[in-house]
Amino acid sequence: MKVNNLSVHYTFWTFLLLFPALSWLPGGVGTAQKLLHISVFLFVITLVLIKKPAKPDAKMVYFLLGYVLVTVSYYIFTTLVFTTHLSWMDVTDFTRPIVYLVYLSIPLLYPLSGEQLKALMKFFIIACVLQIVFSAFVYFPALWGIADLYKGRMSDDIVVFHFFRWSGTYGYPSDFAFYLSFFIYYQYFKLIDAKNEFKFKDWLFVGVVFLALILTLSRGGIGTVIIMLGLSYLLGRGKKSKAVNATLIIVIVASITLVTSISLTFEKSNMLKLDYIESMFGGEEKDSSTNHRVVEMELAVEYFEKCFPFGCGSNRIELKKRISVIESLYGYQLAKWGAIGIILYFVLLFWMVNILRSSAKTHEKGSFESIFSYATLLLVLSIPVAFGFSSAMSDRFKTLPLHYLFIGYVINLHAIKKRQQKINIERLEVKEVN
Repeated sequence: MKVNNLSVHYTFWTFLLLFPALSWLPGGVGTAQKLLHISVFLFVITLVLIKKPAKPDAKMVYFLLGYVLVTVSYYIFTTLVFTTHLSWMDVTDFTRPIVYLVYLSIPLLYPLSGEQLKALMKFFIIACVLQIVFSAFVYFPALWGIADLYKGRMSDDIVVFHFFRWSGTYGYPSDFAFYLSFFIYYQYFKLIDAKNEFKFKDWLFVGVVFLALILTLSRGGIGTVIIMLGLSYLLGRGKKSKAVNATLIIVIVASITLVTSISLTFEKSNMLKLDYIESMFGGEEKDSSTNHRVVEMELAVEYFEKCFPFGCGSNRIELKKRISVIESLYGYQLAKWGAIGIILYFVLLFWMVNILRSSAKTHEKGSFESIFSYATLLLVLSIPVAFGFSSAMSDRFKTLPLHYLFIGYVINLHAIKKRQQKINIERLEVKEVN
């Protein structure tokens, strides 16, 4: 039986979304992440052996392979030269660029047409709704055993409040917030550029996704969505859209009404844990999570200055003595890979952003391809612009695959468009000759 490319992606995403967090194992979600990457690597190898892959653009392949080679070599160099206590665990940092390439390669080796990706988008929306429903399992004790399969903080956690924060099958609330943000960006651009196709079901979907985002209680996630939508509104076409402006007014009025009504009732405020959000701005009374980010950045700046312009390498043993884990993008890059590491990160980012932006602009305004490209562009930019100060979303459990797979989809859309334009030009030249 011949398997088409769309079936490959359906299978892969089903596997990815259903992969458990394995929090009960030593290493918790970190162990699950390693097992996921190994499984995906074996999946890709097996797939290449049984189904002939496409041939991506040669220049792009050379660029990506060259980038990975340079980056991994730099990581190894800085670790061997500057890391005081070497460990086998340092090797995991060296493999990160290779892992990125594996996920990015899946849409390139098994590309989808615009219509196929549109069908896959319907699958994404259904999966999103199912994950939102699944998140509500935390309110039913009989279902806690199932919910625990996908929780980074399980029902027996010492701080049980974190178990009740919505996280879908993504392990942690912040990761789920990043996942949800794509659908918000997608609907935002659909409202701007394809207003006539924006139906009641779209409004209902947006409302449900926004509610789920709030119930993650992810300050980084909620703040990032506000910042990215705000920047897109101010710098893009959103402010010229009557539908967007009307929606903005409704959201502001509803938010003020909701916050005022909740703040007047202590019980409701305590129930929704508004103090958790407020504690982020509490001066000396900041919560442990915010304090962790502050200490992390101070440590990152210290190591950045110590080994400038190089990084201090993977340095896992020494860093472990100073801080439990480095969570943010900038904390990770500055502490380990220094100024050169940051430059390497932005080289890849600019390459990706250029393709995403070109795809969004070259496809017809309001088309699915254009809207998907714009939403992916905003998702990718949200990491260095906002989310990266809280969490490295391009490196976490299931958000790493999400990030690179979506970029791969848009790269393929852009490649198809370029081929179409080239064919049209060649046909036009033939007509002129005749």
